[in-house]
Amino acid sequence: MTMIYRILVLFFLVNTLSYSAFAQYDECKRFRELVTENNSIAWQNMDAEFYDYFGFSYTWQEGDLPIIDVVHPNIEFKNKMGEQEQTFNDIKGRRISEINGKDVKKLSESDFEMEFNKNSINFRVNEEDNLFIPIEQEFAEKSIYIVTNIKEITDINSKTASFNLIFETQIVWKDERFNEIFFTVLQELIISDPDYINLEEGYLFCDYDTELFSSKNYPLPNVYPEKFISNVKTDFEPKIRIRYFPKEQCGEEFVCSENEEKFGSVELERKHIREGTIYSEMDLRKFPFDRQKLKIIYNVRQDREVPIFLFQSFFDDNNSTARSNSLNDEEWFFGKYETGYEYYYEPEWEAELPQYFVALNIERKQAYYLFKIMLPIVFLLILSCSIFWIAPTQLESRVTVSIVVLLSLIAYNFVIDADIPKLGYLTFLDNFVLVSYLFAGIPTIQTVISNNLVSRHDETLAKKIDNFSKVLFPVLYLSTIVIISISYSIIV
Repeated sequence: MTMIYRILVLFFLVNTLSYSAFAQYDECKRFRELVTENNSIAWQNMDAEFYDYFGFSYTWQEGDLPIIDVVHPNIEFKNKMGEQEQTFNDIKGRRISEINGKDVKKLSESDFEMEFNKNSINFRVNEEDNLFIPIEQEFAEKSIYIVTNIKEITDINSKTASFNLIFETQIVWKDERFNEIFFTVLQELIISDPDYINLEEGYLFCDYDTELFSSKNYPLPNVYPEKFISNVKTDFEPKIRIRYFPKEQCGEEFVCSENEEKFGSVELERKHIREGTIYSEMDLRKFPFDRQKLKIIYNVRQDREVPIFLFQSFFDDNNSTARSNSLNDEEWFFGKYETGYEYYYEPEWEAELPQYFVALNIERKQAYYLFKIMLPIVFLLILSCSIFWIAPTQLESRVTVSIVVLLSLIAYNFVIDADIPKLGYLTFLDNFVLVSYLFAGIPTIQTVISNNLVSRHDETLAKKIDNFSKVLFPVLYLSTIVIISISYSIIV
């Protein structure tokens, strides 16, 4: 009995000590200690990534030619364009119409990718004659992946070309200098509890304040939306989440570098929730039948030695329709999201670099303008036509109707001006109102002519002109409106 009791006590002590050792092990605290103690790494320098490629990437677009989006400023070409050297400015934002002598329009996405991944390529852009032969070489750069989640959009203001929104921005980047440190943490954790993590499927994560990184002068990426004014003052810095994926997960689905195959992979994540106003350019030529793109254009504070590029995250929500369906506005229909690149001049590199944008397609609801502005104006024009049914001798009645119609049109013009800014061009609605002004004035001119004919005792001719105008006036008005609609591509 005594022997059994001793065995039970020993078993209890061993399990208690094992549990105690595991319970006391804090992988996040241990990682912080190792980073803080590590003075052999120049944390203040950017962790550059090195890739062998032609110096540019493209986006395949169904129904259109693939567009060149991100171009490395150090790209080089084997050939010249006449007497001048070819540069990235000659291809940025252009569409590839021919690759390796093949018409891109006749290639599928997989066929194009096969041509693009050959050891040497040549291509033409926008169906031009200039041939580009890029040199494959090693490029140093830094990639940051970004996810945007728009939670709410309010007050889409055509007059100020702005909109209010609440949105979350998540940026993810890698830094191989952390891999070995977290690998050490993993080994110690496995000793404490071998079953704590499934190495082939699981991962570890820790959240840290920016203080840990600022203490090492670590260059946290500064990604920010352009033309954004915050409505909320925040006194806190969002935490940095570090995820560690064991090396056992490297394979076809998770392609690893040499360092990651040895120590595993660390990725860093930072989230911002912003609330404020973004100013976005709007083309109001087709107003009120216009479609707009609400753009969030991201920029990043560049490094002097390594260009930083922003990319859409692989983990971004591809179901853009579902996301846009969660938004609602009384004046606009929300469509799909799209992403792309614009270019800006970067003084650090004395070159134009790509900046990533997310755009939400929206379409104006036309019911208000159709039923409260355009149809009433058409009704006023029909009312002005009633002049032709009034006897030419009743000058006062005819003039009164004309003046009432013109004054009503002026009042509607003030309503329209309240919705759109002062523009350097005429919108569709501007032309619609101007044509209506013109046709509202024609009956007045016709009244003067008829009155002169009556005063000359030619009332028969005056009545003939009225009868002719009853048909010609509405036909000319409607024909003019149709022509304007076609010119603005509202009627195709």
